[in-house]
Amino acid sequence: MALIDNQMNSANETQQPDVAEQQPAGQPGEKGSFASQGQQFIKAVYDKLDPKDKGSLDRIVKAGSQIMFSKDTHKYMLQALEGEGDMSEKIGMGIVQLMTILYEQSKKSMPLQLMMPAASIFVELACEYVDKEQGGMTMQIFSEALKLVGVGLHRMLSGKIGNEQPGTQPQGTQPPGSQPNAQAGLINNQAQGVPQGGM
Repeated sequence: MALIDNQMNSANETQQPDVAEQQPAGQPGEKGSFASQGQQFIKAVYDKLDPKDKGSLDRIVKAGSQIMFSKDTHKYMLQALEGEGDMSEKIGMGIVQLMTILYEQSKKSMPLQLMMPAASIFVELACEYVDKEQGGMTMQIFSEALKLVGVGLHRMLSGKIGNEQPGTQPQGTQPPGSQPNAQAGLINNQAQGVPQGGM
């Protein structure tokens, strides 16, 4: 578990967007205005990466974006966003589901140090999409979604990497109400039929 904790802590340190100060946390900007901040955030994520990891992150982001926005699977994202619940939770838990799909597609070879950077970019893309279509996106929603992603990825990796003893699921790593279901994420279980692709 120490490896997972270290990787997640290290990744989390790189994910606090400097652009957060440009917009008051709870105040939405004009509809569609989140995109300009988002591009700065994505650039900041890449700038903090080891140069040798940038190509791998590109491939992960491309694969995830295809699932989020391709005509075959985009409907699942729309269904989830229209469901009940807090927007930050729907985005956050949906991105955890997306990362689980990508991790499985990579045959569990996705570098751990790229999990949170990739997930944070997907959170940004999801927030940007919601802002473009509906407006009302805030840095608070974005930040809360990122926190949920961090917790969800930690739980997912703890279960998949630290499960040498079957049935040992880490306790206390799942926030109340964060159980993924068909209505609580951008990508639901039906999306697992997407074509397999390497990372």
